[in-house]
Amino acid sequence: MVDGTKTNILAEDDTGFQHKPVRARQLSTTIVDSKRDLRTLVIAIAVMFVGFLGIVRFASTSSKPMQGESVASESGGLYTCLRIYDSEPGKPIGLQMSLYNMSGHRIALKFTKSPALDFIVQRQVHLFFSTVPMEVWRYSAHNQRFSFANNETHIEIMPGEEKVFHGEWNRVNNDGTPVKASKYVITGYINIDGGTRSLNVERG
Repeated sequence: MVDGTKTNILAEDDTGFQHKPVRARQLSTTIVDSKRDLRTLVIAIAVMFVGFLGIVRFASTSSKPMQGESVASESGGLYTCLRIYDSEPGKPIGLQMSLYNMSGHRIALKFTKSPALDFIVQRQVHLFFSTVPMEVWRYSAHNQRFSFANNETHIEIMPGEEKVFHGEWNRVNNDGTPVKASKYVITGYINIDGGTRSLNVERG
């Protein structure tokens, strides 16, 4: 009210248009900004989710296990082999990790951590569009045979000589409960100077 006269903010001007309140325009602008921010957040979450799936898929496929009774690799004249012995259904599965010196000189290996060697059984778990390994059983959790307390921290392998390490899986998980028939990935690890060597075999 100015000079005792009431002013109608919704009154029409000379052109015949009605003025809308300034507060209503500000509220409308705030709502639009909020919707825009929400849309940006949803897009960002979607991009991160797709990226996460890509990482999981790459990690699982880059370490895809070999199928069969054995798998081997060679590096620096040292031939490493993982063998699986499966005699009868329901019976324990034999595990063997061997190191063979293919070079013409002596190879000295120093174990970098305990256990020096280990066997791990994993089951492939489906996660969205990919699969990831989940540990079922670990040899060192039940047997300290390959720990530093029971073995030397280094070994020497002469030319043409083979060192063989044996283990056994009774088809149970780490709690001792029998596992169901399924596909499992058996991995043999040996922790030596220069890096950990590992080999995977898939069992149906």
